[in-house]
Amino acid sequence: MADQLVFNNIIQNTAQACVVDLTPPVFAGITGLVANADGSLTASWAAATDSNPPINYEVYIQAGTATGLFSSGNLVTSVRTLNATIFTLANGAPLQYGVTYFVGVRARDALNNVENNLVSLSEQSLGVANRASIYKVHSVFSIGADNTLAGSFWLTADDNFVDFDLTSASYTLYDKDGNTIGITESGITPDVDGFFRITPVSAIAIQDLTHYIAVINIVHNAQTFEAAKGITLGE
Repeated sequence: MADQLVFNNIIQNTAQACVVDLTPPVFAGITGLVANADGSLTASWAAATDSNPPINYEVYIQAGTATGLFSSGNLVTSVRTLNATIFTLANGAPLQYGVTYFVGVRARDALNNVENNLVSLSEQSLGVANRASIYKVHSVFSIGADNTLAGSFWLTADDNFVDFDLTSASYTLYDKDGNTIGITESGITPDVDGFFRITPVSAIAIQDLTHYIAVINIVHNAQTFEAAKGITLGE
């Protein structure tokens, strides 16, 4: 029931019941950040205070700089505990070896009032992907109607396509005895989708329906992943 004011025996409702709480929580922001052996980062903070619990703590992470950290695209998780362990960026990409990440936390009350602290801490990850993921190099080769060899390579981590932090690729073709046949290329750069496409080359050195071995290297996050793929080309 609304508050009432009595004046000259006249009862009048006050506007007290219509007051909406727009006050955000009182919160000091992140207070601790630890780099863990598995490549994850653990952030911690002291409890916020607010008259409208429960309070959710929104955790933000960004590589390389604190500028723009608190944008919605960097929100990786929201918790009610006083700590959170982070394994990935907001887009799901795992934390990478040697990369410095900035982390910040903001408090939101039950009425969706959010405070706007700008406190951040940074730590260098030991690399979640390098320690937890299984990488595989994939390839496809074909000979076109103009007798040129075409091919493309790509990388997966735990069967998920990798399209970030790719540097270059190379390949060399060998015969079944391990001898090179003069078809090789290095410094292949990825396209926007993460595929490495070779420069078409004459296939005159390739014998029809003969087994060859392609040794492929892909550089991802300063590490080289190599695979030897058996291929048979021809009709």
